[in-house]
Amino acid sequence: MHREFVQLGEAVRRSPTTAAKYRRSIDRQILPGLGGLRLSEIKTARVDHFLRLMNSERGPASAKLCRAVLSGVCGFAVRRDAMRFNPVRDVTMMHPHGREARALTPDECLRWLAVIDGDEFARRKDLPDLVRFLLGTGCRIGEALGMHWEDVELDRHLVHVRRTLIRVPGLGLVTKMPKTRSGDRMLHIPTWLTALLRERRNLLSGVGPSFPHGVWVYRYRTTFQTAF
Repeated sequence: MHREFVQLGEAVRRSPTTAAKYRRSIDRQILPGLGGLRLSEIKTARVDHFLRLMNSERGPASAKLCRAVLSGVCGFAVRRDAMRFNPVRDVTMMHPHGREARALTPDECLRWLAVIDGDEFARRKDLPDLVRFLLGTGCRIGEALGMHWEDVELDRHLVHVRRTLIRVPGLGLVTKMPKTRSGDRMLHIPTWLTALLRERRNLLSGVGPSFPHGVWVYRYRTTFQTAF
């Protein structure tokens, strides 16, 4: 079955980060669990057992990812007449568990910002400005780290979200267009964020990324998340 997984990886069109995530799932979970089987041995019951095992050992997120990749593999095999039907269609659905996420209250937000502003490590890692940008725009982390000064129109209180920063194995940090057409968007920002960005642009000479690592160098998402 290993050859079918490789062919699927070459055939599907996904973003580099999604393709890398699929490859890790194949190499670390699916091939060790099912890679030694023939396609004729990939039955619904066997796949269901494998996904239940993934769910109990690694959690619903890993099980859901394995399910998506397996469905793509088997669908690819069906389209090549190597399988009669896709056995993944009828497996048990994996539902995430845990507490539901909620937004911070205004008071919680102010207390949180006070902690970040008062922490020397947070200031050294440039967290206060970036956190405020995320709060004021609702951007994803990759979108914020991929923002350039040319995307900011301070006189009109606008930022143009048109790229996101990703890490591609073998290439490092690169930017790409948002996943969907609606992801390329213009956002109206509050006056307090406009003032923050104007001051920041003056300090950084207004060239290159708005939230760089050092000078004109993109910041790794994992670096920000670790510091955060």
